[in-house]
Amino acid sequence: MTKQVLKVAAMLLLIAGLTAASATIANGQSKKRLVVQVPFDFNLGDQAVPAGQYDVIIPSNTGGALWVLNHDGEPQRMILGHSAERGGKMIAKLVFHRYGSTYFLAQAWMSGDSAGCELSKTKQERALERELGKIAAYHGDSRPLYEVVEVIAMVR
Repeated sequence: MTKQVLKVAAMLLLIAGLTAASATIANGQSKKRLVVQVPFDFNLGDQAVPAGQYDVIIPSNTGGALWVLNHDGEPQRMILGHSAERGGKMIAKLVFHRYGSTYFLAQAWMSGDSAGCELSKTKQERALERELGKIAAYHGDSRPLYEVVEVIAMVR
């Protein structure tokens, strides 16, 4: 009985959070919007998406949620991440992790802003890391397991 109550409470909390995030987007109150041309297919959460032009929205009050809208009419996707801070050049960009020919969206940053959104690694990305780590350890290779690829975005 207690497990059911906790499940219902967690579900209601999740629905309330998603509703608040949706209301922010619907009302146009998001403060961070990027337009980016991604030249390669990539993984967005657990879903593979094709290369193309995307709008990326980092709502101001969702604590790391990231909305990705495809200009080809694909439905919008909300991916949960966490807030991140950076130093260095303050340019608008998306950051991807590349394992061979497989890309994973990892971060989104606005120009002039030290705060951004960092996405958690998916099961697929963690599995690739484990396998590549085993191979690298076997060969005594200490290089990073993935390449960081940055795609510059325009702010809208």
